[in-house]
Amino acid sequence: SSLVADLRGMVNNDTMSDVTFIVEGRPVHAHKIMCLRCSYFRAMLTGDRFSESKQNEIVLRDVRYATFLVLLEYLYTDHVEVPLEVAMELFQAADQFGVERLKKICESKMLGSICVENAAQIFHAADQHNARSLREKTLNFILANFDPVTKTPCFEEMGRTNVDLVF
Repeated sequence: SSLVADLRGMVNNDTMSDVTFIVEGRPVHAHKIMCLRCSYFRAMLTGDRFSESKQNEIVLRDVRYATFLVLLEYLYTDHVEVPLEVAMELFQAADQFGVERLKKICESKMLGSICVENAAQIFHAADQHNARSLREKTLNFILANFDPVTKTPCFEEMGRTNVDLVF
């Protein structure tokens, strides 16, 4: 079947597009059918509660263009390769837009790559985005590798931004 490939081809394709997001000043063409897969966009694009439901162009802040395209690919196809270098950012976007399954996929990718250098960063993100399982597993890693983790720049940064989390 070519269904998934056909749907992937519709990501940021203006053919039959009925909504355009502006992300980092660039247009991203989308289709309201994605509302089936994302309650955030369903609430935004349908009904009368949000002014965006009447707009053809919607500005999105707090998400990068490339990350948003990956999120859309997931919404259209239910599958996406999550490169390690974008897993954290995609995790945050999935949380922002309420895409729980994608958030779990990113969590799995981050857990598979946890190391001394990034453990504090992953722990901080898990805490911020209410990912209990990721938080617990990362905390166990940090406790098992406490001395080297506490000497990393990520741990120092976490200490500056969230002292309570360090304790």
